[in-house]
Amino acid sequence: MVELSFASEVEFPRERFDAQAPKWMENVANLEVPAIKYEQGRARHYTEYCSGTLLKNAKTSQPRFVISAWHCVEHYQDLSRDLTVYFPHAQSHHKVYTARLVDSGGSISSDWALLKLSDAPSSEQLAGLALMTTDKNQPATAAGFALALENGRQRLSFDDSCEANGENEWILCTTSKGASGGPIVQIHQSVAGIVGVISQGDSQAFTISFPSARLPQRWRGAFGAHLL
Repeated sequence: MVELSFASEVEFPRERFDAQAPKWMENVANLEVPAIKYEQGRARHYTEYCSGTLLKNAKTSQPRFVISAWHCVEHYQDLSRDLTVYFPHAQSHHKVYTARLVDSGGSISSDWALLKLSDAPSSEQLAGLALMTTDKNQPATAAGFALALENGRQRLSFDDSCEANGENEWILCTTSKGASGGPIVQIHQSVAGIVGVISQGDSQAFTISFPSARLPQRWRGAFGAHLL
C-alpha cells in the first residue's frame, strides 16, 4: 500500500470493531504472508501483513476462498512456507488456516489475489460475502487490520464514510498499511457485498481499490451476487 503519511492512533479517524459492529465484519481476515525480497544480491526474509475477506460461494454453503490484494503476495516465493489466515472476530471460531495462492491480477494495476483455505469453515461459523458492483450514490465501508493502531493486527478497524470518486477511488475514506487486501463494502437491499479490494491509501482520507466488477468473469460468476 502506498503510504504518504502514517497517522498516530490519536489522529487516525477510524472506528474499531466492537459488539455493535456489523456482523459481516466477522468475515474479514488477517493474513500473514512469508515473503522474500532480493536487495543487492541478498535475500531478505520478512512477513507481509495484510487483510482479506472470505467469499460467499454461489454454488456451495461452505466458503473456502479469500480475496486479497496482489501486492500482498507479490514476494511470496517460498512455497514450502504456508500463508496463514485467521478471522479474529468470528464468534467461537479462532482457528488458524493455511492457504495457497490460486490466482491473481499480477500487477499493481490489477491488484487482486485469490487464496484457497486448507479447509472450509462451516456456514454457521462464517458465511462469506458476495462480490457486488459499486453504487456510486451510496456510502461504503473500508475495513482492515491497520498496523497504525494499537493492537491493530487483532482488532479490526473501519471507516464507514467512504464516498465513490470514480471507478476505483474513494474520498473521506481512511486506510493504511495492513488494511491492504481488505474489503470496500456496500449494502444492497440489506445485503453486504464487496465492491472493491483495498489497494492504496494515504492514511488520511483517500483510498484506491480494485473494483470487484473488473475481476475475471470466472471468479465473478463463482462469487458474484446478482448485481454483478
